[in-house]
Amino acid sequence: LATYETKIEDGKIFVNLLPKQMSVAMFAVTSETVPPADDGKQWSFVMTTAALDKQPNRRAQGTVDGVQIALLTEGSNIYAVQAKCPHLGIPLAGGKVENGVITCSQHKSSWSCDSGESKDWLPGGGVNAVQRLVSKPCDLATYETKIEDGKIFVNLLPKQMSVAMFAVTSETVPPADDGKQWSFVMTTAALDKQPNRRAQGTVDGVQIALLTEGSNIYAVQAKCPHLGIPLAGGKVENGVITCSQHKSSWSCDSGESKDWLPGGGVNAVQRLVSKPCDLATYETK
Repeated sequence: LATYETKIEDGKIFVNLLPKQMSVAMFAVTSETVPPADDGKQWSFVMTTAALDKQPNRRAQGTVDGVQIALLTEGSNIYAVQAKCPHLGIPLAGGKVENGVITCSQHKSSWSCDSGESKDWLPGGGVNAVQRLVSKPCDLATYETKIEDGKIFVNLLPKQMSVAMFAVTSETVPPADDGKQWSFVMTTAALDKQPNRRAQGTVDGVQIALLTEGSNIYAVQAKCPHLGIPLAGGKVENGVITCSQHKSSWSCDSGESKDWLPGGGVNAVQRLVSKPCDLATYETK
């Protein structure tokens, strides 16, 4: 059974949501905004290899620029995956890693630590068999890692995405004749070179994603308002963007919420405490 530490302070009961069966380093990192590296990727420092190696099972979990990730190890390999199981939100740092596959400690679903592909979704009988009727298999968001000078870096765009990255600081300019404040982002030629014609980054400190469908180019806030998943990895269909993880969707034009945490499983639980949010969207020309 997963069990959790409790403590009482000033008459309030607190629970440490990392099970006692886990022993992991915790981190919370906010990087300075930096331009993409020469390889076009947005690398963020997480922790040193020395700090990770001090952990009994060489695991770590926390947030990097608002993205929740778990660092998992097997031999010399260091994997970065989304922090929580997409089924019921169990911390994956407590799972078992074998042959590059992470298995959730609770209901034993498993995924490739590299590609994020679902390997075995809610296996076996009992409660898992019942939940398979209402909960469809989900892949896992996974992230590239690299080590430089004993420091672990993670590219916060999931491997499942292929997008151009940008970081733009415009000169301060007066509003245009239409009264709007237009900022240059990138050329259409650069965007068209991307396999899925997507881009994500910052413009004057504002994080946005450029999404395309046919001749339409949409600009929306960069991250899902639910768990901060990069929206450049979502699916755009009929002018609607669907998050790659929990399948919430919004109008790319108005930002109106279309379907908030649909279906059963973890989504049904989270709908009890998480109200629908609209998306910030931006005009393009």
